[in-house]
Amino acid sequence: MPGLLEAMDAAISSVEKEDIIPSKPPPAPPPKEDPLWEEAGKLPGGEVELRPVDYNEVQQWLLQQPVDEDALALMREEEVRETSCGCMGRRRSATDVPGLDRSLWRDKDFVLSLRATKYSPGEDIHARMLRTVYCGLTRSPSCPDVGPHWDAIGFQHVDPCTDLNRCGGLLNVIQFFYFFSHHLEAAQAAAELARDPRQNFPLACISINITDIVIRSLLAGRLSKVCNSARHGVLETTCRLHAGAMCHFATRWRSMGRTIRDTEAALNEVRQLATRSPARMLEGSLQASR
Repeated sequence: MPGLLEAMDAAISSVEKEDIIPSKPPPAPPPKEDPLWEEAGKLPGGEVELRPVDYNEVQQWLLQQPVDEDALALMREEEVRETSCGCMGRRRSATDVPGLDRSLWRDKDFVLSLRATKYSPGEDIHARMLRTVYCGLTRSPSCPDVGPHWDAIGFQHVDPCTDLNRCGGLLNVIQFFYFFSHHLEAAQAAAELARDPRQNFPLACISINITDIVIRSLLAGRLSKVCNSARHGVLETTCRLHAGAMCHFATRWRSMGRTIRDTEAALNEVRQLATRSPARMLEGSLQASR
């Protein structure tokens, strides 16, 4: 399905940022004793090629990462206009999130910093997250950094950096990995559906687009209420929202018999959900975890 990301880029660029558009904790990631991890980490003959990573290890790594102040400085220089009821409104920094509790500002900055960080397969944790997702969804015993095999989970280029770093960078990988590690059955079902001869769609590219939808909604202030009421911080909340949106997308895609021609309509549904009822996206994540 060549050109989906490019087409979405064109559609997104024509919209102003301000015109954008789940109590019970998620289940623990699969234990490392699970055959999933064994398959992901071994080549035929028992040679170890990669080390799968679980979400607990990723969390510990994230706690050690600084906010990229240089990247945020560039974003702060950009201004957007708030609009209300057709009025001109006032201008604000692109990093200022209307209605977000001040205690969450640093957490929000960290999310934006991850978004500005390029995915690099040379960074151990970066590569291990993406390879763990790939091997878990395909049951493949190996995963080179570059090659046509990436098409199996919905990348459009032989080098996933091309798709990931166009918009969203490392945050794309973190949210895709969160969906996989917390909602394994839902992720595997979505991957199977994405490979259906009639209903196929590029799973990774859809995930990238949904990450973009979630962050644009965050920046527009439309997620402030759910972030303020959550106890998990902005990163965890946006990851849950992304997972809920992925579940919603795949469920509707299957039930409505959608095909690749329905991609724009399906993504528009997610945009509307993020704009008008983000709490329902969180509910989707919670339902998938039960």
